[in-house]
Amino acid sequence: MNEVEKFLIASYLYYIAYEETPMTDYEFDMLCKDMLKKWDTVHHRYKHLITEEMLACGTGHNLREEDYPEDIKAMAKITLDKR
Repeated sequence: MNEVEKFLIASYLYYIAYEETPMTDYEFDMLCKDMLKKWDTVHHRYKHLITEEMLACGTGHNLREEDYPEDIKAMAKITLDKR
């Protein structure tokens, strides 16, 4: 799982499913900071769902449920099932 997927899964679980995320707030913040530092070199088919502003703020709150691709939702469900 790459960082874009991690960001989207954690955001989906926290903001949409209202579930515990697979990472702490600190880990999510560090993920955002790391992604922001290398944003120009990040490549993923869902990169367009994330903005630099979101990363700078450490949030995915502006994404709506319909913004999340079905495979991200499925990976989020698998993450929940593994708990």
